Amino acid sequence: MKRRTFLGLSTLALSAGFGAPWAYNAHIKDVCEDDIDPNRVNSLLGRAHYNEADFWPQAYGLKQYTMVGDTNHLEPRIEFFFLSLKNIEYMQAAGVQNIFMEGLSSTLDRIERSIARGDVQPAQEEYDFSGLSYDQRRALYAQALTSFYHECTQRGMQVHYVDNADEAISEDVLERFQEYSSDLQRDFVQRCGSDTGPTINAYISFAFRNPLQTLRTNYWDRDEFASRDDDRIIASRIQSRASAEGNVIFYGAWHFARHDFSLASLLGRDNAFVVNMYGDAQHFIQDRAIGERSDYAYLAEEGRAMNITGTYQLEASARPHSRALSYSHS
Repeated sequence: MKRRTFLGLSTLALSAGFGAPWAYNAHIKDVCEDDIDPNRVNSLLGRAHYNEADFWPQAYGLKQYTMVGDTNHLEPRIEFFFLSLKNIEYMQAAGVQNIFMEGLSSTLDRIERSIARGDVQPAQEEYDFSGLSYDQRRALYAQALTSFYHECTQRGMQVHYVDNADEAISEDVLERFQEYSSDLQRDFVQRCGSDTGPTINAYISFAFRNPLQTLRTNYWDRDEFASRDDDRIIASRIQSRASAEGNVIFYGAWHFARHDFSLASLLGRDNAFVVNMYGDAQHFIQDRAIGERSDYAYLAEEGRAMNITGTYQLEASARPHSRALSYSHS
């Protein structure tokens, strides 16, 4: 079976755009980058924030569940930060016991086979994916998943793959949509480079400018993918394996939204601390609506976290820090 890289937010984002492509085509000047006012980004960068090394060891221990929202499955800076050795060390410092991933049991089977063969590399402090082709980047991602699982288990943290997409969505639809999604992402990386991912808006626009757009109706089944809005099976699996504290859930940010059948609602919003991750400040501005109810936002490129709701003030050891950063649109 082919690897599935689209589950969660990217699926929902594409579904929003597939129904009305004309709403996007006229608004993106460059398929590789959204046109954005640099003053908005610089204003955001001027806000007080927390360094990641101060923030994460506290964030992972505030509640029974730390819900880490991936706001854009197409953004490599999010996934590679989460899988990095430094993030593993942040979780260990916080006493994390369980890590729940948005992946299928077949992914775990592949990882365990790789480890049994001795095909595992040490987890990297930071992953360098600059200049890689799409296929090279996905190979690095597969390697990083194996390294992450191995390193976490060696440190006494259990990694669980609890997703149910292979049960909720038919094999045929999964396979066909995976092929289409991979082709689009590969084409995007070839044109725009792999150092960052596109914002959701740019990717939807790109999808409809791409020559493959004529195939889109052959890869979509809205009724089946609507099952991604119902997390009851996933929540049940998490509850059966979770401990009283020290549980991290790394899933698409939409799964932590405030609707009746989201993970946040089913597991109890009062039991959760929600941090949504963004590639950088520009992505935060463009994609924030996807996960605007988070407690904090983390910007991977800048390595900073910002208090969104004002509800949770961290202790003095996680001191607010400012550094001179600016953005200019090129």
